[in-house]
Amino acid sequence: PTLSLATGPSSNDSSCMVRFDRNDYLQLLNCGTLNVEWTVPYDGTWITALEFSPDGRQFATADTDLRIQVRDKLDRRLVASLRHLEDVRDLAFSPDGKWLAVTATDGYTSVWEIETGEKVFNHKLASWGRSVEFSPDGRLMAVAGNAPDILIVDTGSWSVARRFRARDHVRALAFHPDGRLLASAHNDAIIRVWNLATGELVRVLVGHVEGAVFTLVFHPTGRTLISSGTDSTIRFWDLAT
Repeated sequence: PTLSLATGPSSNDSSCMVRFDRNDYLQLLNCGTLNVEWTVPYDGTWITALEFSPDGRQFATADTDLRIQVRDKLDRRLVASLRHLEDVRDLAFSPDGKWLAVTATDGYTSVWEIETGEKVFNHKLASWGRSVEFSPDGRLMAVAGNAPDILIVDTGSWSVARRFRARDHVRALAFHPDGRLLASAHNDAIIRVWNLATGELVRVLVGHVEGAVFTLVFHPTGRTLISSGTDSTIRFWDLAT
């Protein structure tokens, strides 16, 4: 069975999906035909996070051996090899592909410059991390974990610029395409939408029946927010109304 899966942006080569299965293989799939483009053995243990770069040329993996690897999609070449002290729960490329951010069970969120391997940011949350995201213009980074706090980091100075405090633990984050809003999903089945400039809570979305909301994504137009949770539903929220 497939244990981890990531899809990249559409491209001319149509090779846009990487998966990791129980047989310890990484595979690149063609999204048009679902044919396997390549298969390589993976010499680690469980992959805990898998993500494509914004341009689709690279993908990153984190595993329970505490390794973080960035590979070229087409030739499988290892571009960067990094390490973290505990299991990584989420990772994100900056929009320009220059940085890779991770957040982990030890509470630390770290950011590396991929080309040099230099760690440019390292900050400990109050609890273990769950979600990290860059804004569309790359000027901000949001990070949150098993606590109500959401940190907004200025990537120009790599300093914490703002903190939002919700009423329950955070499970997922998503920036609006225009970069003005941030959505957060929580253990209380509620989605909250924040104004990044003022820190104001501007929308509270209630609809999931029970349990946590663990996935958030904005439609590219920014009019619709899509969520899923432990109530086994997928919900579409019209933010224009």
